[in-house]
Amino acid sequence: MRNRDLPWGAPRRLFAVCPLLLAGALAACGARSNLLDASGASTSGAGAQGGGGVSTVGQGGAGAQGGGGVGQGGSGAQGGGLPMVCSQLVEVGPIAQPASSPGFAFRDPLLLSRAEGGALLLARSIPLESPGPAPSRVDAVPFAPWGAWPPVFPAPKFAHPVTNPVAFAASMEPGGTFALGVAPFPMNAPPGCPLDTVYGISPDAPQWPNLFMFPLEGGCDDAPLAVASAADKLHFAAADIAESFAGGPQRGLIFTVFDDGGKVLIPPEPLCASTPHVGDVIAGKQNFLFAHSQAPNGVCNAPGDLPGPASLVVLRRLSAKGSKAGIVYQGTDDLVLTRLLPRSEGAWLILRESGASAVVQGPALAMRISADDGPSEPFAISLPSAQQVVAAPLGDGFAVAEVDAIDPSAPSILLRVYSAEGKLQAQGGFSTNGAWLMHQNRLALLGSPDGRQLVVGWIGQASDLSSSLFLHRFDCVIPE
Repeated sequence: MRNRDLPWGAPRRLFAVCPLLLAGALAACGARSNLLDASGASTSGAGAQGGGGVSTVGQGGAGAQGGGGVGQGGSGAQGGGLPMVCSQLVEVGPIAQPASSPGFAFRDPLLLSRAEGGALLLARSIPLESPGPAPSRVDAVPFAPWGAWPPVFPAPKFAHPVTNPVAFAASMEPGGTFALGVAPFPMNAPPGCPLDTVYGISPDAPQWPNLFMFPLEGGCDDAPLAVASAADKLHFAAADIAESFAGGPQRGLIFTVFDDGGKVLIPPEPLCASTPHVGDVIAGKQNFLFAHSQAPNGVCNAPGDLPGPASLVVLRRLSAKGSKAGIVYQGTDDLVLTRLLPRSEGAWLILRESGASAVVQGPALAMRISADDGPSEPFAISLPSAQQVVAAPLGDGFAVAEVDAIDPSAPSILLRVYSAEGKLQAQGGFSTNGAWLMHQNRLALLGSPDGRQLVVGWIGQASDLSSSLFLHRFDCVIPE
C-alpha cells in the first residue's frame, strides 16, 4: 500500500473507528470486541521483551543494535485489575549485584516475571578477554525478588550463544519455560545468517531438555524484536532485518506465526522502511497482539516509491486464521520504542520517536488500548531529555524508569508509577553515583504480581572499574 492511498491527516492522527487494513492483513475489519482471547489480557504469563538497543537523544536508529528497541520487564500475569494505589516509592537497600559467570560481564539485562511469583534475569554475557573472536552468550539467573532483599542469586546458567553486540528478545511461556530470539554466533554459519528463535527453555536448566528451534531467515545485519508462545502451542517471532533492493539498502520487518511442528501459518513477508523497525508482542491462548513501527509506504521494492522512515505504529492481531491490522499512531519521525504492557481489559502501548527532525528528542508516550473504546490520546510519561526509557506493568497501571543524565558524573534513574486510568500516582529517583551508567545497555524494570514492588536494573561501572549489573528495589506505600 502506497502513501497516496492513505487518507492521512495531521501528524499523530488516531483512527478511533474501524482501523484501516495494511499490507499483509488477511481479514476484514469487524467489531472490536476483544484484543486477546476473551479478556484482552495475556495468558502466557509474560509480554515479549527484546532486542534493538536503547533509545537515546538524537539517535535516528541505524544499525541492528542501535536506534532503540523495545522496553522490557513485563508480565501478563500482572494485568489482573488489581486495586493498587501507590502513593509513594520507598527505596529498599542495599543495591544488589548478581555475579556474572567467571570471565564474563553482563550486558542488556531483561527481567521476566515467573508464574510462581519469582523472577528470571536474562543477560547477554560478553567474554572479558579473548585471543580472538569468542561468542557472547545469553545467561539465565532465576531468583526471588519480592521477599528478603537482597535475594540469593545462583550462578548464571548458559542458555544460548549470541553475536556481540546484538541484543536479544525473550518472553516467558505457558508452563514456566521461556523463549529466546537471538543473532547466533558465529554469524553466517550456516550461510544466510538465520536468526535463532528457541522455545521451551527451562529457567533452571536452560540447555535441557531438547528445545524447539525455528530459524528466522535474515540478512546478516539483523536484530530480533520479539518472540512468544501462545497457550495452544502457537509460536511467534519478529525481527528487523537488512534488505537490499533496486533502490538501495533498506530495513525489513518480518513476523511469522507457526505451530509446534514448524508449520508456518503466517509467512514472514517483509515490510520495508529506511530506518530500523521496533516492535513488541503479547501472547494469548490462541493469538498474539503485535505492535510495531512501519513506514507509510512500507512495500518493499516498490518501483519509484522508496519507503520512508518507520513513523507509524500498527497494532496487529495474529492467529492461525490470519492477521488483522490497524494504525493507532502516526508520528513525524521514526519510532525507536514500541512496547506493549498487558492489562485486564486491553493493553498499554508505550512508544517514542527518534526526534530526528527535532532539536530535542520528545518524551516517551503512553496510550491505553481498549477492546471497546479503541486507543486513547497519547500522553507523555518521560522527560523530553530522557535517555533510556523502560516500562513494566504494575497492576492495571504501569511503571516507567528513565535515565536523566543532567549530571554526567552521576546519572540519575527516575521512576514513575501510573494508575489504571493513566494518572501519575508516585515518583522517585536515585543517583547511580560511582556506578557509572553504561548508556548503550538497556535498563531493566519489573513489577511484582501484587503491584506493590518494583525492581530496576542497569549496567554500571563498579568501584574497581569493572562493569556490573545493579538491581535496586522500591516498595510502594499503599494508603489506608
